[in-house]
Amino acid sequence: MPRLRSRSASLLMVLVPLAAALATGGILGTPSPAGAQTPAPPPPGTTTSNTTPLGSAPVTTGAPVDLSGQSADGTATVTVPAGALPVGSTVTELAVDLSDFRPPSGTHFLVGFGASWQAPDASRPPTSSPVTLTISDSAMAAGDVVYLIGPDDGLIEQVASTPADQVTVTFDSPSAFLVDAADASQEPTAPPGGGGTSAPAGSGYRLLGASGAVFDFGPASYHGGLTGVVSGTGGTRAVALASTPDGNGYWIATANGAVAAFGDARSLPSAAGHRLARPIVAMAATPDGGGYWLAGAGGAVFSFGDARFHGAMTGALGVPLVGMAATPDGGGYWLVAATGRVYCFGDAVFRFSAALFHPGRRIVGMAAAPDGDGYWEVGAGGAVFSFGDARYHGGPVGKRLTAPVVGMAATPGGAGYWLVTANGGILGFGDAPLHGSSTGSHLAAQVVGMAAG
Repeated sequence: MPRLRSRSASLLMVLVPLAAALATGGILGTPSPAGAQTPAPPPPGTTTSNTTPLGSAPVTTGAPVDLSGQSADGTATVTVPAGALPVGSTVTELAVDLSDFRPPSGTHFLVGFGASWQAPDASRPPTSSPVTLTISDSAMAAGDVVYLIGPDDGLIEQVASTPADQVTVTFDSPSAFLVDAADASQEPTAPPGGGGTSAPAGSGYRLLGASGAVFDFGPASYHGGLTGVVSGTGGTRAVALASTPDGNGYWIATANGAVAAFGDARSLPSAAGHRLARPIVAMAATPDGGGYWLAGAGGAVFSFGDARFHGAMTGALGVPLVGMAATPDGGGYWLVAATGRVYCFGDAVFRFSAALFHPGRRIVGMAAAPDGDGYWEVGAGGAVFSFGDARYHGGPVGKRLTAPVVGMAATPGGAGYWLVTANGGILGFGDAPLHGSSTGSHLAAQVVGMAAG
């Protein structure tokens, strides 16, 4: 992985020529048109104090806009297709000041660029065709991550794993991006696109089938299941699994709200006696294992044991909920809908969602970062979206899945995660070790979820 380079000397070297270039209406790399344009306002999440315009150009009839620029850290080119913006609009390429943004723990930013535009009426319309931004930097390595700078400086994972030296992103609204690399001392033991590493203590996992069958792998131990008790279809099908804090037990929830306890999991009341408007689809345990929450597809939340009720979305959803995750102190929880929209309750903090930046993806689950300041969402196709300080560790990019992904679980330290498919397949990323899967087994019903244990 690249080493963190000293910025001070290189920044001083570029400031003088940059100032001179701007004063004469030029940019580093490509001259601005004669009678230089007034730059468009910077993209959301950035300001004029943490971005530097590298060049601007007008949109003309029937011609694309191409801008190329250079900063102290790398080079970039921006292309706006012909007809993508109103004629007379101004397109601006910008360099981003890395020091103004905080990288995820154990990483550093390598380079940052963006593009913005403004129509003649001062609006900033979405483009009718995607804008392309290609970032080049010799310090970039395969596995580095590209983040979109969201509103309020939030970082939203955009490109899972860069190739070496160069990466291209596309977008349809003014945007700025940062390329992030792991510090040398924080390099993963396997590349983020791979399939797991040696196992940290206690990092096993369990899979749950709709028939109530439980499959345990690695350190996770088997304590029983509901095979022969539930039908695997309708209201009695198993839908969610949650492990106790020490991993020596677990709960299984069914669609009609019943919950069964195994191992050292406490036997507690459930939603089985409630009149449910929609079936239960997810559950989460409290940090001390003294309670749990159940979430219904319609947004209802039920709390039991020492799990406190912090709110619900009953009657307010147009699409079903598909998952939930609790904060580390049990003072709140997140709910995620099939569109990727995230709802926060209690002390759960909103860190953006796939619905905002990856619309059209069918989300099937989520997992929380260990410190509660971020979370992951996973789509049926295997795409993983990271928000807040939940770092992206990879996904099945370029791999043909034999069944859709149905859930995910994070490793204890949050440095990796597993994805599970409906046929029992397991994909491990970051420090998530592979202990086996249920593919090839005779499943009475498809796998519906998983839990670390």
